[in-house]
Amino acid sequence: MPICAFCSTEEIWQVMMYPNPFIHTNTTEAGVACSAAIAAINITLRDRLWEQAAPKATISSPGSRP
Repeated sequence: MPICAFCSTEEIWQVMMYPNPFIHTNTTEAGVACSAAIAAINITLRDRLWEQAAPKATISSPGSRP
């Protein structure tokens, strides 16, 4: 699902902020990420994707159990 977040130590965060604190804003764009996440959740619920997961797992992983 296209949901994003950025968690790090302060040391890594400082590296991300130099030289331009906005260099990664497109990576963690809250509005776009939240809209995409809501759409993915709605499709998952609408199409009941969890019911399709087990049968498809046996196709992609021959050694797996249904």
